[in-house]
Amino acid sequence: MSQRSANNPRNTKGDKSNVARKSAASAKPARTAGGSVRTAPAGSNASGLSRDERRAARNRERTQEDQIREVSQILLDSNPTYVSRRRLWWVFVGFGLGMVLVSTVIAFVLKQTDASTPGGMAGTVVLVLAYAGIIAGLVYDFVRIRPLRREADARAKSMRDKKRVELIAKDREERAARKAARKAGKGNK
Repeated sequence: MSQRSANNPRNTKGDKSNVARKSAASAKPARTAGGSVRTAPAGSNASGLSRDERRAARNRERTQEDQIREVSQILLDSNPTYVSRRRLWWVFVGFGLGMVLVSTVIAFVLKQTDASTPGGMAGTVVLVLAYAGIIAGLVYDFVRIRPLRREADARAKSMRDKKRVELIAKDREERAARKAARKAGKGNK
């Protein structure tokens, strides 16, 4: 909106010459209505809690989230479909990164950067293969691995705290037993 001229007679009043009348916008209140009212976010019980109680509640929530994450990973590691799909994902990513390395060697060590030479053409083809491998790994992760991860997260969230703690303890015992067996196997050799 444009400002009116200060010389327009509609904007001047009596004793103030050459000064424009204040606009209606300046008549707005300095604060919004209810601006001093403090509200707690939805779903939080922070009102009425002391600082230490809020800190303890946050720590409990973090502990529960950590347990859910750990149980989810345990469920995924025990799923043979996830393990095989993850292995294939590593193949895609490893192939892509290997091709990046080969392309870098062609470009900088062999000094073959001109696309009209056979070496330059090979470097370009290898770089395209590198991108294809990395993009294939990303797409494979989104399409084939992520649904398994989400399913495991949902299962972990639906478990009771006691069941999660039991599952974590059982997994830690199994890992310790495998580690001891591996250590005993190395000691015999």
